[in-house]
Amino acid sequence: MTSSQPVWIQKETMSLTIMIMLGVLLTNVCGAKLSDSIDNRVEKLEVLLQNMSEQLNNEHQARIEMEKQLNNEHLARIDMEKQLNNEHLARIEMEKQLNNENQARVEMKKQLNNEHQARVEMEKQLNNEHLARMELEKKLATTERRISSRQLAHDPEIAFLAYRSTDVYSSFIGQVIVFDKVITNIDSTNSLGGYKQGLFTAPVDGIYVFSTTLMAHEGSSSSYAIYHDIRPVVRLDLISVNLWWYSASANVVLSLSKGEQVSVRDDVNGDHYLEGAVDSTGQTMFSGFLLKSHNAVAPIIG
Repeated sequence: MTSSQPVWIQKETMSLTIMIMLGVLLTNVCGAKLSDSIDNRVEKLEVLLQNMSEQLNNEHQARIEMEKQLNNEHLARIDMEKQLNNEHLARIEMEKQLNNENQARVEMKKQLNNEHQARVEMEKQLNNEHLARMELEKKLATTERRISSRQLAHDPEIAFLAYRSTDVYSSFIGQVIVFDKVITNIDSTNSLGGYKQGLFTAPVDGIYVFSTTLMAHEGSSSSYAIYHDIRPVVRLDLISVNLWWYSASANVVLSLSKGEQVSVRDDVNGDHYLEGAVDSTGQTMFSGFLLKSHNAVAPIIG
């Protein structure tokens, strides 16, 4: 863009030019030779005026062009100022956007930090709960071991005694004699074992002692046995053909596992009779008790 003089300077220059031209005109007219005719002087004046007019017209055209150029430069400057203002506004908007994004990023960092702190606290709480649960499980296991050891340190109380309240008739081998009148039936393990309906079921592993006394009916002959599950252990033969009553007893010591059974059964086929109670006193009976359990251990102190 070309630089230009201020308008007032241009006007002063033009006025000065006109004055100079007038001075030149007067000099030419007044300084003409006396020999020059009036026509020559007039002609010279006309030529001079023509030249001045052309020069003034040229200066006027130049001034018009300069004003156009100045106006164009002014418009260009206005457009540039608008463009600079738009760029300034755009920069302000971008700075606002960047500031908002920065604020959002700061808030997100705060939120992430809070979530991280919350997760750390939760992990601490879970770890504390896990340690507390482990400690509680240790205490519970210790307590269970103490309870179990104290229970095993003493043999449980297991014993029974039952007799026949009435005469019993049996006719086939393996028939269980049911001693229906139960006098004693102790099982401190509170299990489903013990004595029931002629069968004793061992509640725990151990050494047991069993005893039976059988009285044969008058004039009968029979044979019975103490059975360990389905295997006879000892046999009792009752022969009262020539006697009114005849009785026999047997004692056995058995090592039983939990769930194994002991009973008194008929050991041969045939018609057999056993005497029941007399005046509520048992004559045909079956009893047993735990002598020693296999799992007894020394108690834990404390």
